[in-house]
Amino acid sequence: MGVAGPKSWVTGWHWRERILNFEPSWFTICMGTGVVQQMLVNFPYPIGGGTWWMRNLAYCFWILDIVLFGLFAAMLAVRYISHPELLKKNLMEFPACSYLGAIPI
Repeated sequence: MGVAGPKSWVTGWHWRERILNFEPSWFTICMGTGVVQQMLVNFPYPIGGGTWWMRNLAYCFWILDIVLFGLFAAMLAVRYISHPELLKKNLMEFPACSYLGAIPI
């Protein structure tokens, strides 16, 4: 097996397989993006004559966080609508169920 490149990422899996294998653990990416945004907005020390650039960067992270959350929520909804048996399975398994707390955070 060779090294996977961008072409294999695009043509590797069908979207149905991506939705089927989507897990609630992906919402931890939204949590991390939100933490970075909050750290940039509330940074206590001025750097480089002010923090205007840090606020602008934080707003970019905020928009990215909103887009990621919308994409992940849509993928999770499609997953559980198209495969309702996976919802029960995820609620009964502790490792999968423990990531459901990342959605509201």
